[in-house]
Amino acid sequence: MLQATISYRACEKIARTLGTIHSGLSHAPTANTIQNWTLRRGLHELTRPKEQADDWILLVDHTIQLGNEKCLLIVGIRLEHWLNLDRPIRLSDLSAILIEIVQTSNGKIVAEQLKKAADRVGQVKAIISDQGSDLVNGIAGFQQESESTIALTDMCHRTATALKHVLQKDPQWDSFLGQCGKTQPKAKQTELGSLLPPKLKVKARFMNLHSLIGWAERMLRLLDTPHEERQQQDRLGRLEEKFAWVLDYRESIAVWARLMRMVDKTLEHSRTVGFNADSAASLAEKLSCDVGDWQSQAFRDEIVSAIEENSSILAPGERLPASSEILESLIGKGKQMGRQHSRSGFTRNVLSMAASVADVSAEAIETSLASVTHKTLCNWVKDNLRQTMTMFRRSVLPSSPGTDTA
Repeated sequence: MLQATISYRACEKIARTLGTIHSGLSHAPTANTIQNWTLRRGLHELTRPKEQADDWILLVDHTIQLGNEKCLLIVGIRLEHWLNLDRPIRLSDLSAILIEIVQTSNGKIVAEQLKKAADRVGQVKAIISDQGSDLVNGIAGFQQESESTIALTDMCHRTATALKHVLQKDPQWDSFLGQCGKTQPKAKQTELGSLLPPKLKVKARFMNLHSLIGWAERMLRLLDTPHEERQQQDRLGRLEEKFAWVLDYRESIAVWARLMRMVDKTLEHSRTVGFNADSAASLAEKLSCDVGDWQSQAFRDEIVSAIEENSSILAPGERLPASSEILESLIGKGKQMGRQHSRSGFTRNVLSMAASVADVSAEAIETSLASVTHKTLCNWVKDNLRQTMTMFRRSVLPSSPGTDTA
């Protein structure tokens, strides 16, 4: 269920369906039971004693939902374990260290939360964050008590920032986005509606440009294809009428596609190589073949400079992770798991994020369910969560006969 990120109700229905063809699954658990099992496993992962060591790497980030609360999520990985990986970090490599929901967050509060995390694992070698102001100030405050801890930048977010800096200086970019927006209403209800450019996300849009640039490249290829060679010509009669404007951006699209290749190389380098004395030079060499204009030059210079800055604070011969991208995946999984509670703010489902990194062996599952009872789960919820927004809404909004109070 966690691996596929399906809802508890869907999991119950799947189990019941399988029960019709397999007698061993004839007594499928209910959605509520599945949820309780999952959250008990998550609470066990969050509270189980962690290995005490001096090489813990913490990945930290905030997540928000409806309302004024923030949830700080801290996960960790031993440096010894990471150095032995020949691949990017997976959820199964992580340990859930801290999940804490607060109404107000600032540097002082984050520093206190980091202190709690450090008390659970021993010595913190490094902390990787997206450089949000609360996190930066909190990490700086924590470093006053833990001077050996290194603060590192998540290169996934830093890459998006560098891309943003370049594109915001490119007048063609804003013009292109404007044309994409104008095309939506013109072609949405036509036979060409399926060819519309993808809409950009409101948040983290510079981390998600591949689909838009990819669309522009494919549309150029379609427009360049002779009419008689196009597939389904009968539906493309008005293609030029709706999309010929893309041709005006041919040179810019080539530049942006080159930037996307550089982004991919940077992310792959950050996921596997990390920060070390040679990482800036090795990435600069990888990106050199894509540098051919001011945009790609500016992007390369900013990224290489960021890696040099982070690598310069490492000890000679030291290598540390450069990406907390896996934490974004974990937060996204948590949001998907709680999507049926999207109007409720933070609920006990935050523990599904901890469950997503828990050991899935039969022995570990048995241990977690034996260690954390339903009562233990209820007590944790009572001690760590405020009244949910659904409960608040139901308590203050007058109900009328036949009205859904939720």
